[in-house]
Amino acid sequence: MIFFRVLNDFFFSSLPANKKLLQRHLPLQEAGRSLLTLAGSSSDAVEMAANFTRSFATLCCLALWGFTCTCDATYIPPPHSTVNPGFPVPMNTNNPGVRKAARFGVYQYNNSSNDLFLFKEWQINKAMVQIVRGVKYMLQVEIGRTVCEKRGHSNLDNCHFQRKKTLQQMLKCYFEVWITPWLHKADVPVALCH
Repeated sequence: MIFFRVLNDFFFSSLPANKKLLQRHLPLQEAGRSLLTLAGSSSDAVEMAANFTRSFATLCCLALWGFTCTCDATYIPPPHSTVNPGFPVPMNTNNPGVRKAARFGVYQYNNSSNDLFLFKEWQINKAMVQIVRGVKYMLQVEIGRTVCEKRGHSNLDNCHFQRKKTLQQMLKCYFEVWITPWLHKADVPVALCH
């Protein structure tokens, strides 16, 4: 009983500002009395008191650690993961998926433009990918006018860029391409070029 009184006095004297709060929520004397009642001998009581003290101290440390560690944390992806669901991540501009998405963006631009000639991708400057109900590519692409006319329906791989100075034109574009592989579907909700 003396041990718990000393523990109680020591604990509350070291934290005078929190004395009332702690006495209301953590009545050490009642816990000590319960332990003494449960323990038959004084050595058992001392052992149980020591275990209680260690457990209580550990609990207090964990609680304080929990309150002090509520800071903004930077998300660090798992070491073996390359793409995390929901987070846009940079991709290599030479990635086959990025190149395919850029081509979809160019098709969308060609279908919506009034130009006589087809355009194709000249250079992919930046690529980001996001996993959301499929794969969403966000691309910054430079496209150039080719020698192929729209009415010829040429394959863009066989179309060379314009060599005539008067017909050459380069545009900077931002494409958002959403590919759903299991549906064999590609949408281009955003195709902005200037």
